[in-house]
Amino acid sequence: MKQAKIGLLGGTFNPIHLGHLQIAQAVANRLQLDQVLFIPTGKTVHKKALDVLGGVERLRMVRLAVAQYPYFKACDIEVKRPGPSYTYDTLVALRQRYPGHQFFFIIGTDAFSHLSQWKKPKPLLEMTSFVIVPRMGHPFAHLPDLKILNGINKTRLMELDQKERTRYTFATPMGTRLYFIRTAEKPIAAREIRQRINEKKSVAAHLPPPVLFYIMKKGLYQVERRHS
Repeated sequence: MKQAKIGLLGGTFNPIHLGHLQIAQAVANRLQLDQVLFIPTGKTVHKKALDVLGGVERLRMVRLAVAQYPYFKACDIEVKRPGPSYTYDTLVALRQRYPGHQFFFIIGTDAFSHLSQWKKPKPLLEMTSFVIVPRMGHPFAHLPDLKILNGINKTRLMELDQKERTRYTFATPMGTRLYFIRTAEKPIAAREIRQRINEKKSVAAHLPPPVLFYIMKKGLYQVERRHS
């Protein structure tokens, strides 16, 4: 069996929007991935429940969003798992589900900078390569406090921040890689989309049409919510 290159894009997806799809497509093209799995969180660890729709609802929107992309797929592994969703547990389960395949975990610079606070960060770096993409206000040079990353060339990261470079690859001591890739930053956050929907403002430019139709049909995000 051919070893597939599988991208993993996790997130709350509350709701999934065009920015998520654009990032996945850019990474898939740059790294020639065979597939990208979109993994909505189940019970979130860091966000308050009042801010987040139920996992089943968010999974439905992800499925609608990725349906037209032959190499994108919604993954229900975290939605079906009881209890909090930890990336480490997800990677262990995916390695069992897709034995022999190569994983590329797509993550924003904001989340990656806090990797040292995640559950078992070093084993995570042993199990998967990471693809780090820009998030506004969070430079590439702001790395997590992990000794195994001390060999990273900070000058290359600063060149990425200054848009003098589009990519930098770092080989970890565990045989995986970190791909720092400059892609277009997401033009809008899901929090802003929820707010616009609640204020009855247009979000057509930010959502896949099937997702927009689903939200309008179900009346989602049209009740005042607390935002993180």
